[in-house]
Amino acid sequence: MCFLVALAAFATACGGGDDTSGPKLPGATTTSRPKLPGATTTSSAATGATGTGTGVSGVTTSKAAVPTTTGVPTTPTVFTTTPPGSVPGPAKLVDSSAVSTAGVGPLTFGLTVPNAEKALGTRLLPDAAFPAAKECIVVKPESGADAVWFTVSKGAVERLDVRPPGKVKTRSGAGIASSEAQLKGLFADRLTIASTATGKTATYTPQDAANANFRIIFELDLAGNVTSYRAGRVGVVEPFAPCG
Repeated sequence: MCFLVALAAFATACGGGDDTSGPKLPGATTTSRPKLPGATTTSSAATGATGTGTGVSGVTTSKAAVPTTTGVPTTPTVFTTTPPGSVPGPAKLVDSSAVSTAGVGPLTFGLTVPNAEKALGTRLLPDAAFPAAKECIVVKPESGADAVWFTVSKGAVERLDVRPPGKVKTRSGAGIASSEAQLKGLFADRLTIASTATGKTATYTPQDAANANFRIIFELDLAGNVTSYRAGRVGVVEPFAPCG
């Protein structure tokens, strides 16, 4: 008798029988498990999906659906070209148009592509010479001023680049071939000069609060002359390469 009592006590201590308070099998879950962000829990009875099982206690459980990622593009921006003849002309962006921190001529930064085309009086066409990136693409006016490009970031026109032989200048008269001395004379203490491997950059920071989020950046060669310049919104205008 003593032997049988001792044997029963040993079996109880080792977790035998149908005790449901012990550890679950690896991978088993219960219905009280918190859901993953964006996921919903479904049962096999409702969906016929696989992946359900029973825990040690015999309670039927179901796995949470794999969360899906939304709102994060994984491919370059898809640009829809406006049909020919759908933008009333003539082109309003011409060589005499003036660049400011807020835009150029009739265009202000922040416009959608359709509204920018209406303001410019010409279509904006993707330029394959500039690689597109996620949520960013470089476009060029179909007509009007030469050697100017716009950067479309997250659906809005946010940057302008002027490169040789572009003749479009800033409202103050700075442009391609302007000297460092001329820039300093035009912008004084609003200009920040920094050295680069190929020369210098000269960044104009506007004084008025309304344009605090915009800049004009000039690229200068080793001789101190402007080789290109760009204007646009902070966060888009800084890299030398558009969509960079």
